[in-house]
Amino acid sequence: MYSINPTSRFTLITPDECTAKLPQSSLDSTKWQAAIEIAEARFAIPVLGWDMYTDITNQKNIIINSGNIATYQAIFDTQFGYQIDGTTPRVVLVVGQIVNSVDLITTTPSYVTLWNQALWNYVFNAVWFVALTENYSQFTSSGIQKSNPLDSAIGTVPSQNVGISLADLRYLSDRWVLDRINVLQRYMEQFICKNKPLYPLYPQENCSAKWDKTGDNLRTTTFIDIYEDCWDRDVCSKWDLFRDQ
Repeated sequence: MYSINPTSRFTLITPDECTAKLPQSSLDSTKWQAAIEIAEARFAIPVLGWDMYTDITNQKNIIINSGNIATYQAIFDTQFGYQIDGTTPRVVLVVGQIVNSVDLITTTPSYVTLWNQALWNYVFNAVWFVALTENYSQFTSSGIQKSNPLDSAIGTVPSQNVGISLADLRYLSDRWVLDRINVLQRYMEQFICKNKPLYPLYPQENCSAKWDKTGDNLRTTTFIDIYEDCWDRDVCSKWDLFRDQ
């Protein structure tokens, strides 16, 4: 899947790749764009490490120049089914744009496997998490405005959906991290660590005996430590004292 990377730097994911995970989503691409750089800085770089992150993004992105624009324009025309008669709008590339695609990764095939197996879904869910708050309110000349006021569907605008409360947003954000991002992060780390020779740039100190254990020991509820494995002796001691009381 080739798509335009609208940010000012190389990234792992694009708005089109986010939308591909949610084909029914009508979220404006600018909302995805605003969330991508934040999500990757917060969730992807700390997990992959700077060296591996930059190596993947350098291979997955390319800058359009006068020497390659014809080649990639042809690829976009084929991918989006452009017709000369104008029945299908054309995605027109310009020099200086960044094009992003997993198909550009040829030097390190193991990155393609990682992307399809775990990384795409993990980064998408991180972007979606950041976009939750991006989509909740808007910064305007009149100040910060809620995108969809709670009473917007009452009376005069019956067709408009009602926005969720701030409390609901906080709960949804918590559950998204605990039930999705944490779980997907653990899965991705396990996948990388089980295939360590294929990912030499991954911080090898992140792979230890703890990944050889079965079951998911990451916290999956808001009750602290109930599902966490006691890898930290101090944490274990405190939990055992509490449990024995």
